[in-house]
Amino acid sequence: MRLSVHELVNPLGAPAKAVAWAWETALGLLGRNEQEPAPDREWKPGRERAYDAYKDDDGKPRFAHSAVLLWDVLGVKAMTQSDDALRYLRELRIALDVARDRAGTEDARLPHRSTWFTDNVVLGTPVLGHPDNVEIALGTTQVNVAYMMLHMLDAGFLARGAITFGPHYMDESFVFGPALTEAAVLEDTTTWPRVVLSAEAVELSRTMAEAWYAEPRLSVHGRILACDKHGSVFVDHLGVWLEEEDDWELAQYALGRHKQTIEASLGTLKRGSAAWEKWKWLADFHNYSMTKRIKNPAKFHIKAGQARHRFHSFGSTLRNTPRPR
Repeated sequence: MRLSVHELVNPLGAPAKAVAWAWETALGLLGRNEQEPAPDREWKPGRERAYDAYKDDDGKPRFAHSAVLLWDVLGVKAMTQSDDALRYLRELRIALDVARDRAGTEDARLPHRSTWFTDNVVLGTPVLGHPDNVEIALGTTQVNVAYMMLHMLDAGFLARGAITFGPHYMDESFVFGPALTEAAVLEDTTTWPRVVLSAEAVELSRTMAEAWYAEPRLSVHGRILACDKHGSVFVDHLGVWLEEEDDWELAQYALGRHKQTIEASLGTLKRGSAAWEKWKWLADFHNYSMTKRIKNPAKFHIKAGQARHRFHSFGSTLRNTPRPR
């Protein structure tokens, strides 16, 4: 039977490390610091509670501080204008369905809301209960989008996005707010196929790692976020997965597929073109991640010439010891 990353990486199935941090906490719905609801208070699933956060007591729209993701598949315009547009349509439709399913963006148990339009999604995760639950909001968003990136790559598609934190509103058919506007600007200006964090999201991640973990550099924040030489912080999609994957044989298979997909695209596209440069960035990041996380990375190293892009872990920018609380 043909296995793909869709079967290999299941954040709701296999024993998880990075994924458990976000998903198990979120599936608890109340979060670690939120008080239990009163006995006479109606229990609601996460999706409904997320919508309620964007309404006041009179049911009128209000802003709620939220982690906001804006995510976009790259190259769709060229696909629609291609002679193979119908093939792209069918392949992209399947890939997006798989990505949504594995990432849990439509899971009614989770305290977030999503709005899809063609190849784009806005995911809003309000901070519910105690203000410290910002870790749940940002953490689940980062893990969700990591798996979306992985599954799209497995199908041969690149994507990019941005995660911000701030005032946000959304309902079943409308999305609005400063955090969304900031995400749109960041997504549009991040050239590479990655999901970049806003300055506020980075500072919150830094504060949580340094205030709540005995060894901040080894915190989940430090391990699943990466930085480039310009200081941009983004989600390490390979790091999220490799932190949780406990079957090395399956991991080797999936990493081999990623390597083949990237090498095939670099070999097919015109060298130096905008599309080729995006795959080159991904190749450099793949090689960095293999060197950082695998004992013998040569087997999975992509032959893409000299590296043009340099990376380091977010953990390397954190303090050695926690901040006093």
